[in-house]
Amino acid sequence: MLRVFKFQKGGVKAGSLNDLGSSSKCWADCINPTPKELKEISERAKINLHILKETVDKEERPKVSDLENYSLIVVRTPWVEHDHIRTTPISIFISKNKNNVITITLKETHSIKRMQQLIKANKIDLHNGGLSFFVFRLLDEVLETYFYILDTLEEKIDKIEDKVVSEPHKVSVQNIFSVKKTLIFFHKALTANREVIASIEKEYVSHIDKKNVKRFRTLYDDVTQLIDTEGTY
Repeated sequence: MLRVFKFQKGGVKAGSLNDLGSSSKCWADCINPTPKELKEISERAKINLHILKETVDKEERPKVSDLENYSLIVVRTPWVEHDHIRTTPISIFISKNKNNVITITLKETHSIKRMQQLIKANKIDLHNGGLSFFVFRLLDEVLETYFYILDTLEEKIDKIEDKVVSEPHKVSVQNIFSVKKTLIFFHKALTANREVIASIEKEYVSHIDKKNVKRFRTLYDDVTQLIDTEGTY
């Protein structure tokens, strides 16, 4: 599924992939792209098709890459399905010579949906805020999702601990391993995400302006807090 949000002075409207090759300020969001959609993005945005295909690997690790026409940031965000909590990659392509951002995900995630809600509510405007602020807000939403899920896990852990004391014979080993597996996934994703944010803060990503680089320090502090909390749990 592919959606393009085109930002103008009068607000945001639906755009198309053709806008990636123009001077329009836009966000192209692609969820579980088809081979045809990847080929179209490659042609319109001038991104190597092989690089785009790598982004749909469910095991893709967080990283920062400098491409010819784009900077690429990959982070992992929580993804929930049928009570199973895992992480999935979000690939963020930031244009160097145009005014667009492209995101590619395998799953529809809370952080992406939240960005769409903020845009529709006119709380995020790529036209005025710029690419750097957009990326900052997206990464902020990714970390907020971790905070929310860890709060939910804390409640689960408290209930398990209470049962261990009051009714040990009713404790579900499956529930314990489910929480443990989620925390292991989170640890791997968060430590790798922290390296990505550190790279942005060190100005390794082209076209993240210095004014906004300082904002990423708060994200580094947030991800460090998340790692500490996960370790405690």
